[in-house]
Amino acid sequence: MNRENFEDIYNKFALTTLKTAMHYVDDVHVANELTQIAFLKLYKHMDHVEECKVKAWLTITVKRLAYGHTKKKVRETLYDMETADELGIFDRLAENSAEYHILKTEHEKEVKEFKEEIFEALYKKNVRWHDAVVLAYVMGKPQKEAAEELGMTVEMLYSVLHRAKQWIKENYGDRFKELK
Repeated sequence: MNRENFEDIYNKFALTTLKTAMHYVDDVHVANELTQIAFLKLYKHMDHVEECKVKAWLTITVKRLAYGHTKKKVRETLYDMETADELGIFDRLAENSAEYHILKTEHEKEVKEFKEEIFEALYKKNVRWHDAVVLAYVMGKPQKEAAEELGMTVEMLYSVLHRAKQWIKENYGDRFKELK
């Protein structure tokens, strides 16, 4: 076999080789790729392949390529499934989807409404607790400054904040965990 009749061999066996690849991988794009790789290997090794054995050589080569592809795919899939969560692979893939952005927007809206509900209920329960939480946690003022503004000592502010946090945990802790 020589380089001049390679095109004839390609035309003669391309469809058969593609069908063989399709039998093993069930994906047209992958089968085309494997067929091209098989013919590339044939081109590189044509000096060592007898012309009467080309069909068998191509069939065996594409079969082995398909097997290797399937085995590699399974290995990659198992690896991805086991470590994707740790590596954040699925998160990065999902961030590009429209569904992710819609769900993220809905979640942010839910969280905002939940915060408003907590602050409204806290205000109704105890105005001092509400004011202390807003100054210390929402506005981010230093606790000494927040205590002075509320007309209390820092120790009293700690106590007020502790009681407010306890009340919030008791009344909204379960819903907070659901929203996380």
